[in-house]
Amino acid sequence: MYYFLKHKWYRHVKRREVGSATNYMKYNDIADLKIPLPPLPMQKKIVRVLDKARELIDLRGEQIRLLDELVQSVFYDMFGDPVGNPMGWEVRKLEEITTKITDGVHSKPDYTGEGVPFISVKDIGTGSLIFDDCKFISPDSHEKYIKRCKPEKGDILYTKVGARYGIPAIVDSDKEFSLYVSVALIKPRLEIIKSVYLREVMKIPFVYRQAVRSIKGIGVPDLHLKEIKKFLIPVPTIEEQNNFIRKIQKIEAQKSLMQQSLDEMKNNYNSLMQRAFKGELFS
Repeated sequence: MYYFLKHKWYRHVKRREVGSATNYMKYNDIADLKIPLPPLPMQKKIVRVLDKARELIDLRGEQIRLLDELVQSVFYDMFGDPVGNPMGWEVRKLEEITTKITDGVHSKPDYTGEGVPFISVKDIGTGSLIFDDCKFISPDSHEKYIKRCKPEKGDILYTKVGARYGIPAIVDSDKEFSLYVSVALIKPRLEIIKSVYLREVMKIPFVYRQAVRSIKGIGVPDLHLKEIKKFLIPVPTIEEQNNFIRKIQKIEAQKSLMQQSLDEMKNNYNSLMQRAFKGELFS
């Protein structure tokens, strides 16, 4: 039942949600669902196949998580824990090592079916900038928004509103896009701090704890720009930063291969579910 509902009804149910501030479903929308019931032996076969596929996906996800931990281990090996700063690196406020710290448009735009990507927290919540499921705005709106906030390759995006605050991602694409207020735009002074190093240092607990202490608002967490600008950042020499980047690029290459593998596994999983509930999996 779990797998069938996950496969067949999620989008259907989302389309039938009603309500404004809080979405809810009518009882009959659930009670009237019709669920096909193959014989129990067939149900068990389907579950075994899908369980195994899900297990492989979880395993690959764990491997990717461990690679992220390895990057942090390399950071601590090279630079020490910034809390004690045993190597005596210079520590500066974020606003002192950047040319600009701002955020996206503060009012909800008029979305379009296609056009210029409009990026919010959900599009960088994994720590990478992903355009696959983003919303779009018109080119005219985009031209208006980038007068104040123009993301460019090498900039850092930083989630600042909602439960997934405090996540940095690097702009690794030349594609033009605009930002919502939930995302901060940070432009590093490249002669002082490298983009990749800044992204990684903003992931470590030393910086994240500063974010936690700076949260404002009741209910929905909100990081204000003036607080982000005060974040203390250890700044090793450019040579040491470059050494660090060379080391983690090898790890990132492995992670990229594993991410491709994970995407293939998810596609296969979805295909298995479709075939299972069409009666094609064991035909």
